[in-house]
Amino acid sequence: MKKFKFSLKAVLEYKEMVLEEKKKELAAAMQAVIEKEREIKLLESDRAAEVLNFNLKKGEGMTVIDAQSYEIHIRVLQKNIDNQHENLRKLREEEAKKQAEVVTAKQEVLAMEKLQERQLQEYSKAALKAEELAVEELVFNRMVGAVSE
Repeated sequence: MKKFKFSLKAVLEYKEMVLEEKKKELAAAMQAVIEKEREIKLLESDRAAEVLNFNLKKGEGMTVIDAQSYEIHIRVLQKNIDNQHENLRKLREEEAKKQAEVVTAKQEVLAMEKLQERQLQEYSKAALKAEELAVEELVFNRMVGAVSE
């Protein structure tokens, strides 16, 4: 009997390639989330420093225009932080979507591998059956040959 060959090998290889690509996309999405979180922490740190500086200067005394300038700058920083939080939310949604795609691709690969395993088992059973038949035929032919002599 000829060697086992999985008929859907090309499909399995394609699905494995898709899975690897999805894993790379997920890693990139995760990295983007990490970077955005770092960026937000820096912005929040900058805002906190600006608020502290503003409070110190208020204690020392400052002009109304300087106070308004600080307040406007702090509001702009807060608005930027809020915008970055929204961007982070979107990045997390994208990350979750990529995670779901990886799970789906992994399930498809596992299904193909199970099919391959089942076909290999069927092939092995058929090969064993063919071997048993060949042995039986050989024994039968020897018995017929021994009887005819």
